[in-house]
Amino acid sequence: MIFSHAGGTMPFLKRATGDLAKTPQYATQLPKGFLAEAARFYYDTAQASNPAAMSALRKVVPVSQIVFGTDYPFRTSI
Repeated sequence: MIFSHAGGTMPFLKRATGDLAKTPQYATQLPKGFLAEAARFYYDTAQASNPAAMSALRKVVPVSQIVFGTDYPFRTSI
């Protein structure tokens, strides 16, 4: 599965989702925690190839999970 736009707000919500994964309701489904599962997916760079977005994403997932993506032809450079 590939999440568009560097995962959207997911890198910024990692603490909230990480804390939720520790609750008894989800701990059995996510034994290694949310971040371990999030790091298994792929994330594209469409409209997210700026220092802030890429820095946040790289703190959540390894570079091997980041793939090139664009919104061409739906977004112009203007």
